[in-house]
Amino acid sequence: MASPSITKIPPQLPSQEADAEKSAAEVRRINAERRKIVLEALEIRQRVNARWYQGRFFLQATVGAIVASALLAAWLITYMQPILNRKQEIALQWTLGLRQANKTLVAVRSKVLDGQYASIACCPPVGEEEAGSGGDQPAKE
Repeated sequence: MASPSITKIPPQLPSQEADAEKSAAEVRRINAERRKIVLEALEIRQRVNARWYQGRFFLQATVGAIVASALLAAWLITYMQPILNRKQEIALQWTLGLRQANKTLVAVRSKVLDGQYASIACCPPVGEEEAGSGGDQPAKE
């Protein structure tokens, strides 16, 4: 006679159930990775075949360029403002100094020229007789 424990099928042990669950989870993980790889390959093909000026890339590049240029302009204004202010101050000082120098030069020039005109005005004009043309003049016809 056979013993009843030999003919009887033993129930699954907890470790075997855990192994079955682990293998099912691993299969799901592998399928998810496979699906992810396929989707990534599809996206890469679409990006390679797409034109650069279509879609979101052109819009993103345009907005990025506008933002970058605005930031650069703001920085440039902030950086150059003290330099330009100083340059204007120096130019103003030069202008004021030159104005004073010009006033002085104009005053001196007018005194010199007035003196020359005064000496010319007091002397009578030089005539032909004083100039020494001497002699007879040809007859007029």
